[in-house]
Amino acid sequence: MGYFCLVTLSIPIYYLDSTRDLIISTMIKPIIIILSRVLFVAFMYQSLMATAQEGSISININTKHDTEAAPLDKLLLLETNTSNHNQRTQNEVSSLSSETSRIKNEYRQLSKKLDSLYLYNKQLKLNLEDQKRQQQELQLSIIQATEIERQITPLMIRMISSLEQFIALDLPFLQQERKERLSHLREIFNRSDVSISEKFRKILEAYRLELAYGRSTEAYPEVIIIHDTPQQVTILKVGRIGMYYQTLDGKKSAVWDVDQDQWTRLSGEYNQAIKQGIQIAKKQFAPELISIPLRRTNIKSEG
Repeated sequence: MGYFCLVTLSIPIYYLDSTRDLIISTMIKPIIIILSRVLFVAFMYQSLMATAQEGSISININTKHDTEAAPLDKLLLLETNTSNHNQRTQNEVSSLSSETSRIKNEYRQLSKKLDSLYLYNKQLKLNLEDQKRQQQELQLSIIQATEIERQITPLMIRMISSLEQFIALDLPFLQQERKERLSHLREIFNRSDVSISEKFRKILEAYRLELAYGRSTEAYPEVIIIHDTPQQVTILKVGRIGMYYQTLDGKKSAVWDVDQDQWTRLSGEYNQAIKQGIQIAKKQFAPELISIPLRRTNIKSEG
């Protein structure tokens, strides 16, 4: 269309230039130039419009193809997004599940600890009440102990003095051992670092030992003075009813006379009985009855 207009316009211009005079040609030429320019602009506009229509058709065709391909791409994209979303959701669910399990386990552990602490506190409360009761009893015992200590100290002093007098009046057996025990008692009694209970225990122990001497038979070596001469003999103690000695050769025997507070010589007929008693005391013979004098019975004075 544009090409036809250009050709049509060129003929009148040529014709006018050849058939009109110079004046008419001069007057019309500017108008024709203007019209040519207008037509040229119109041509360019139509060309542009045609190009635009062709582009629109191409765009429409491409858009149609894109429209036909879009649902599949959208489905693929939707599936991909859904899969990603499901994966994220699953991860979140797994994380929440793990966290829930951890919280449950922690709750169970804390619940057990709470139960244990409850029982422990309950037991501590009972122990505390018992300790308060014991504290009250101890305070009362301290008060009573102070009173008892004031009363028991004079008692122990009298017990030691009585034991000393008893040993002095008793048969003179194991004199060294008994005197050392008595001296040890006095030493302990005067010490400030020994408790009252320990002092009293030691005194009772000494009394028990003295009591045991009255139920035992013992034989032991000892040096005694006979006619101002030290002599090695064997002492035989039969409980507290009799105390005898016999020389090592078995030829001399004597009995302790409590009334005279000295040794009294026995007749030779008792030598065998005394010897047998010594052997029984040393567990060399089995226990059996023996006939020996008590104190001054059948006593023959030494000489």
